[in-house]
Amino acid sequence: MRTVLIVEDEKKILKRLLFWIEEAELEVQVLTASTFEAGKDLIINVPIDLPVIDINLTAKDDELGVELAEIYREKYRYNPIIFQTVNEDYKYQSEIHKRIGSVFYLAKTELTEKSFVDAVRYELERLDKPFTKIIMIKLKDQVIRLDANQVIYFEKVNRERSVKCFYYDPEIGEVKMILLSNMTLKEIENMQNADVLLRCSGSHIVNPKMIKLGIITGNGVDLELKYTDERIPLGRSYYVKLRPILEGILK
Repeated sequence: MRTVLIVEDEKKILKRLLFWIEEAELEVQVLTASTFEAGKDLIINVPIDLPVIDINLTAKDDELGVELAEIYREKYRYNPIIFQTVNEDYKYQSEIHKRIGSVFYLAKTELTEKSFVDAVRYELERLDKPFTKIIMIKLKDQVIRLDANQVIYFEKVNRERSVKCFYYDPEIGEVKMILLSNMTLKEIENMQNADVLLRCSGSHIVNPKMIKLGIITGNGVDLELKYTDERIPLGRSYYVKLRPILEGILK
């Protein structure tokens, strides 16, 4: 069962949102908080699949909800977030996107039972569906299309301006490798839709969803990956970024 957290300081609105979820018979566990501190405590200590956060928790322009969303994003890099705002065309959307990533905006002044339930249902359904995020890699004589979600990892070829890409092909159930000539890891990081991938060492980019275990070794941590027996190193300078992903799977 999925868990929804509603953070709302106005009791009437909070009661209304709870009623709407109950009426819609959504199969979810609902947790609530009316302050920044209470919301933060739940996010840190309880698994939350979808937070519904009021941007302004104590005053018109405090934006404590944005700070709360940043805390949530540190723990859940890819999960959806719903913001309740005074205006759907929120004036700081572009800034928030840079800080937190994609979020769903609901205008409180125009909120209806249907718009709220539809938004919650849509975002919950997204959690259960793999996203197709195509990376278009243009080489000298061809264009390679890769679904970033199927990528396992990229590896720099020593002393060459080339990169190996290991990815899982679900149609045949096998891992494949392609060599990307005249390409660097930095160029791959900057490509559209490559934001689901993370740099984990000077020579590797990994898909966090493909990490099975973090193995503690005498030299640090190795990442054991799905669909393959390969392990790749986790550089010390990249550990902090991947630490939330390794919670519970570090051995």
